[in-house]
Amino acid sequence: MVLLEGPRSVGKSTLLRELAMAADAPVTDLDDPATADSVRADSSLFASGPAPVCIDEYQKAPIILDAIKARLNLETRPGMYLLAGSTRFDALPQIAQSLTGRLHRIPVMPFTQTEIDRTDNRLLEQAFSGDIQHRVQPSSTSRADYIARVTAGGYPLALAQPTPAARSRWFADQIRLTLERDARETRGFANAAALRTLLTRLAGQT
Repeated sequence: MVLLEGPRSVGKSTLLRELAMAADAPVTDLDDPATADSVRADSSLFASGPAPVCIDEYQKAPIILDAIKARLNLETRPGMYLLAGSTRFDALPQIAQSLTGRLHRIPVMPFTQTEIDRTDNRLLEQAFSGDIQHRVQPSSTSRADYIARVTAGGYPLALAQPTPAARSRWFADQIRLTLERDARETRGFANAAALRTLLTRLAGQT
């Protein structure tokens, strides 16, 4: 069982659908309320079927994991399940089954600068191998360039925004959605305003 996990809008669903398409497998999207309700009503039905069984936003109906575990107790083969979710697996209080030894978690993170620039500099690999040539000349990258890259981030949808102002609005909406919906649904936070104040103060200490 493979789980793609990472922040919302980072590209997990896109990756999941590309892998499912390559395997000619359907995707059950639990972000759709009707589909999530159907899974809660009969989770074993959605956990059955030929491998790979692909489920997106599994955390919207965590009971699906109980049905998956029940099936894995009967048969265990590599590649039976491919899941994606916007919440860390161990942060969901509803999940009673640990699936220890049967779950491989793969983090999906925002684009790196190499991916954004479509280059292949292999900087980290070279750094760990000590194969980076030192230069006396100063970097041609200016302070303004660094600031622009940091504030742009690596989220695909943010990078697709036409202007810096539009990108700022995208980030503001992303934060609001996380605080008002995701935090309440997955962790039971009832006071999103207080959480926003807390996170703002924590960010100020960074």
